[in-house]
Amino acid sequence: MFLFLDTESSGLSKTFSQVYEIAMIATDAELNMMSSLHTDCARLPWNIPGPGALLITGITPDQLKNNPRGHYEMMQEVNDYVDGQNWPVVFAGYNILGYDQAVLAQNLHQTLYDPFVMTACKDWQAEPNNVFDVFELVKAVHIYAPSVLKLDIKTKTGKPSMALGNVARQNDIDLSEEDAHGAFSDTKATIDLAKKLKQEAPQIWDQMLKMSNSKKVEAFLQDNEVFAYSQCPYGAAHSVIGTRLSDVEDSKTEALIWDLNVDPAEYADASDEKLTKMLRSWGRVRFQQPIQPIRKHKQPILMPVDQADVVWPQGLTKQEVAQRVQYLKENPDFAQRVAHLAKQAQKSFPPGVEPEQQMYEKPDCKVQLMLENWKERFHKADWEEKLKLTEELKQRLASDIRKTPSLKRFVTFAQRLIYANAPELLTEAQQEKIGASLHNRRVSSEKTPYMTIPKARAELKQIERERAEGLDKWKHVTDSDIRSLKLYYTALEKEFSHLSGKKAAVNNDALNAAPSKAKRKQSPKSR
Repeated sequence: MFLFLDTESSGLSKTFSQVYEIAMIATDAELNMMSSLHTDCARLPWNIPGPGALLITGITPDQLKNNPRGHYEMMQEVNDYVDGQNWPVVFAGYNILGYDQAVLAQNLHQTLYDPFVMTACKDWQAEPNNVFDVFELVKAVHIYAPSVLKLDIKTKTGKPSMALGNVARQNDIDLSEEDAHGAFSDTKATIDLAKKLKQEAPQIWDQMLKMSNSKKVEAFLQDNEVFAYSQCPYGAAHSVIGTRLSDVEDSKTEALIWDLNVDPAEYADASDEKLTKMLRSWGRVRFQQPIQPIRKHKQPILMPVDQADVVWPQGLTKQEVAQRVQYLKENPDFAQRVAHLAKQAQKSFPPGVEPEQQMYEKPDCKVQLMLENWKERFHKADWEEKLKLTEELKQRLASDIRKTPSLKRFVTFAQRLIYANAPELLTEAQQEKIGASLHNRRVSSEKTPYMTIPKARAELKQIERERAEGLDKWKHVTDSDIRSLKLYYTALEKEFSHLSGKKAAVNNDALNAAPSKAKRKQSPKSR
């Protein structure tokens, strides 16, 4: 079964954006709707929405403030809905691999649910869920069956615009400009587009559906000595007739493809420096290299040779292809050298200091099991019990945190949930300390990975300049919209300003102290 989804959130950051709205539609194999979930929520007190996100989605400050549903409640609905489906599930969406998968994972992570549910399985023997991106399907159809889709709207570079709204409206899919960027409308349009492509390009549909499963991608690479590999960033298609050279050393997800339009013998004696430079190339230069990377878990556009006539290079003979494949077989040392250099050429991205940036720092098995049991108790408890469980977790993890500091994030996330949902359980001193911390975070003028009020104001000024220049992206925005947002950011800035002189926990870990018996003062939820 399929589970189509779309999210609307506070910005472009996949790590720090809060999901404000989400739509999910479950369908059968023929894409007939079986059930749906459409839900939204208020803003979290530490979240600053980007002005561009608000202007594009149409979500207003009043909606973020007055929505009676909290973020945690919304994510509970999402988790329960997903858990109630018939697994394995094919999660589907438009640009889901580029954005929605990551931002939804973060929002699950921060509410103490499984961030990796889209590739999880019910038990270790079961088939895992998969992720199917209709955006990648559109790219494949554009390359291999160009008559199926009308793509006359162009970007500034003259390439086909593949934005969902533009693709839908050109191909008789119901999605008006007014409805675009609404989660439920976008999800329905994505299903209708998927139906069209399934019916009119069935071979490409079947192949791209297989490519949404990394094990099937690996099987394809093993079963097809020669194949077509295509990429289509920003509407610009790049295709090669290739063969697998190797996998990146010590990687199960990244493969390296040799472009058979190039004679590998010409590179056999290339220096490590030259090969490394090729492997580190980016943008247009990357597509000119004979070595092309594939990420098996990101639905690569791979086609068997019998479907590759449309991308076969003029002048490349079958005999040359066979000879070059044979050369690579007879020179395995070259493949091993490239695999090793590819590993060395990869950039390292150490986890950041913010708890949101530590999602991929997984606990060891013993701690993981303890956490899963604790999370189950936490989600079932009322807020008073949640507060006690948070203190219990802090104590149980104390020694582990000294060895693995990233484990502290689970305590931090639990503390944040209590502050956002039941601040009346905290002492007046705790509430003031957290408020001061929030104020410092919101108004920070330092370089931060998350949105701040100074950043939001700078972005709003840029939007004003682009409006004055007549940029189509902002043609729907009025002067009143701009004034409203300016007032909104001023109000957010003032919200905790009275606490600015107080000592603040700038690392957002302001709930370390256990609740005391001192008089508690209830503060309004900041949304």
